[in-house]
Amino acid sequence: MKKLLLFALPLFVFSCKSSVDNSAVGTDWNAVDSTVMALEGQLATMAADTTADSTAQAGYAALGASIAEFKAMWSASAAAKDSVVAGTLTDEARVAAIKQLISDAQAKAAEWQGALAPAAAPAEGGEAAPAEGQQ
Repeated sequence: MKKLLLFALPLFVFSCKSSVDNSAVGTDWNAVDSTVMALEGQLATMAADTTADSTAQAGYAALGASIAEFKAMWSASAAAKDSVVAGTLTDEARVAAIKQLISDAQAKAAEWQGALAPAAAPAEGGEAAPAEGQQ
């Protein structure tokens, strides 16, 4: 019995560790998803502003296309994320790839937030400043 316990204990510990990492994948995925949805809404509001100049509108369109492309890729990867969270995807390389995808998505969302922040803030004179790189 003692040998069985010594054999089973490490398996239990490793299975618990994996489930904690898997739930973090789901939490991080949902956070990125929420951030991108909020950015998309902010971008739609800014793009609807008819007072924005044509350069700003072109920048909004390019950013919108980038977000749409990202969302298509993100949706296509959702099944793999669900498998990681459920614990059915155990291939360490694929799990690591999903975690890297989330990390890359967090960086991309931060980049988009940075691009929209200057455009959303009123510039001197009460007008919105052009988005970064959209001078």
